[in-house]
Amino acid sequence: MELEDSRENKYNFKNGEILSFVRVRFAGQANSLPFYVGKSNFKYGEKVLAMSDRGMTVGYINSFPYPVAFKEDLLPIKTIKRSATEEDIKLQIETYHKEKEYEVLCKNLIEKYNLDMNLTHVEFTQYGKKVVFYFIAPERIDFRDLVKDLVGEIKLRIELRQISLRDRSAAIGGIGSCGRQLCCSSFLAKYGQVNL
Repeated sequence: MELEDSRENKYNFKNGEILSFVRVRFAGQANSLPFYVGKSNFKYGEKVLAMSDRGMTVGYINSFPYPVAFKEDLLPIKTIKRSATEEDIKLQIETYHKEKEYEVLCKNLIEKYNLDMNLTHVEFTQYGKKVVFYFIAPERIDFRDLVKDLVGEIKLRIELRQISLRDRSAAIGGIGSCGRQLCCSSFLAKYGQVNL
């Protein structure tokens, strides 16, 4: 069976071959992601430049290297591009301030149009070409006027994405009633509709 390009074994690993991985966590993400490091000497807590689901961005290593036996369902294997430079970190901070600026703008517009929605956070994706506004709402919202105003102000592609309370809890983390870290922000990758 031929693998799709995105799942190609470009390193020609053999089944059962032991690979070294670390986990990288990105700002605003619920869980850390596995990255192949091979013989690279990355350290726990080190800031690195790697591909998240939002594009190339700065994250930090939040695990020690651990061994994994290669099998095809690991594909595609992600790698860390390099250690983050001062320039990368500075750019990340500038992006964060821009996200906060757009968050304030959007909250003011939500108030202006008296919409029953709660903006949770704002993210740049696709290397800064698109802005995603995440919100929680009890029902479907007609936000056409809001989108028009946002596009007029921001002059970038925008998307408004409704998320669940659990998605937001997973992203910001917290302590559950059991006294431990929330399951959805520590180890659960998928979860059903469960009241918080």
